[in-house]
Amino acid sequence: MRQTGATAYVIFDGEEIIDASGARIPPSELKNDGETPVVSYKLLLEGKPDRFIAFAFADRNMLEIARPRLDQATQILNSVCKASALRTDYVRMAERLADLDTRVLDTKIAERARGFVGDHARPDPIEDIARHVAFVLRPTPVRQTITQLLDHLQKEMEARQVASQAKAILQNSHGMSEEAAHQYLQRASRKTRRPLRDIAAAVVERFAVTRS
Repeated sequence: MRQTGATAYVIFDGEEIIDASGARIPPSELKNDGETPVVSYKLLLEGKPDRFIAFAFADRNMLEIARPRLDQATQILNSVCKASALRTDYVRMAERLADLDTRVLDTKIAERARGFVGDHARPDPIEDIARHVAFVLRPTPVRQTITQLLDHLQKEMEARQVASQAKAILQNSHGMSEEAAHQYLQRASRKTRRPLRDIAAAVVERFAVTRS
């Protein structure tokens, strides 16, 4: 807020207002003289009623100067809110995927089992049913794809964790900024033609050796 020059801000949803200190006040108690320049933005919060954030300025000129920065900051904030809502979307998709895949498997097993049982030429269809069930329950393309995706995401998360550790070491030990540490790792990766994860791991290992 200081960078934009705003003198105050509030978050409200029509029923209550949350001021900068975190205090909740009813809208009826908010006094507006109609002269204070104010700009407001809608916040896109998943599963919550519409909320808005409003910024007040000392004069109209300061508001207009700050507006592009506030526009960008609010866009970033709403993008982050959308990203946090992805978990709910993934849960819904995973539940639907599991339901459909299970129903397909059930149908395959049930239909063939009925066929084996109804085939009077097979006096004992148990072995045929067992073989069919084992065949149907082999890893399906859906499960294979999910396994590959999970493995990829796990490796990416581990790589990012190592990179974060390496950047923290470079920041604390060499006085680098986060951006400078990131660029250092990238340059070393390009220069040596090694994955950034390996470069970061080497930084972490060297640091551990120097401390031991």
